[in-house]
Amino acid sequence: MAKKANPAVIGGFVVGAAALLVVGVLVFGSGKLWKATRPWVSYFPGSVKGLQVGAPVTFRGVKIGQVTSIKAVLNVRDEPLTILTPVYWEYDTDMVETVGISRAELNKMAAAGRPVDQLLIKRGLRAQLQLQSFVTGQKFIQIDFHPDTPIRLVGVDTDVPEYPTIPSSLAHLTKSLEELPLREIGDAALNLLHHADQLVNSPEVKAVLRSANETLKTYDKVGRDIDSEIIPQTSKLVKNIDTQIIPQTSKLVRDLDSQVTPAAHDALKEAEATLATYRDLMAEGSPVRYELVKLLSEGAGAARSLRVLADYLERHPEALLAGKGGPGGRR
Repeated sequence: MAKKANPAVIGGFVVGAAALLVVGVLVFGSGKLWKATRPWVSYFPGSVKGLQVGAPVTFRGVKIGQVTSIKAVLNVRDEPLTILTPVYWEYDTDMVETVGISRAELNKMAAAGRPVDQLLIKRGLRAQLQLQSFVTGQKFIQIDFHPDTPIRLVGVDTDVPEYPTIPSSLAHLTKSLEELPLREIGDAALNLLHHADQLVNSPEVKAVLRSANETLKTYDKVGRDIDSEIIPQTSKLVKNIDTQIIPQTSKLVRDLDSQVTPAAHDALKEAEATLATYRDLMAEGSPVRYELVKLLSEGAGAARSLRVLADYLERHPEALLAGKGGPGGRR
């Protein structure tokens, strides 16, 4: 007679097969079995709140790895007590391609314990915590170049290579705010408010305000006087100009056109007639011009005789009494 199968054994085989199937799906489905990853540990300054296992590790926005573990380490030997939070993460080497160096050199550096990561770290590659979401407060690790920052290493876990870190932008801002002399700033602000209150309530300021109030009242009275007196008088003057001066001016212009202008035309005509008569009298070959030229010539001769006589009398004034002498000065 055949032996009956044990149900417990069958159930164990079924459960084991199911477990192997699940593990196989998880391992082969995620592809971790075929990935070449490189582990790192980083010690970030300050709190790592918001950073979780599985958080992405990015380089210039490209996801190259993820966080694998976060621990808390207490160093009881230090006084005061030192608390460290090592963050273990890894990146997929296939996600980062290096150019400018041959594969043989890369293998040689890796064999000597100096992978290309060490070269990049010397050139400024650092790990930094960044805020992934303002709503949830989740964080991630960002790898980027910061050549002006020092290489800060803690060196607690020597089994895993350490990746240097720099403070996050938020941590840097928080540290800057903590370093501000808030108490001194508050005391200075209170002192300023106190002096401002004293200045506002001082007798001098009150006197200035009263004087300004009186000045404003004076300006208001001047404005009312302008509205009640000057503006009506100005309106009346403009009205008189429109009703009296402008019509009188128009009448004067019309009188000039009707009276003065004809008289001026007559005077111009008489002047033109006189000039025409003068031109006829002084024309070339006219008797008047001939007699006038002759008269001018005779006048010129008489003037020369008088000038000769005057010169002689100036030299011989005695000739007026004795007469003109003969040769040698004798009569």
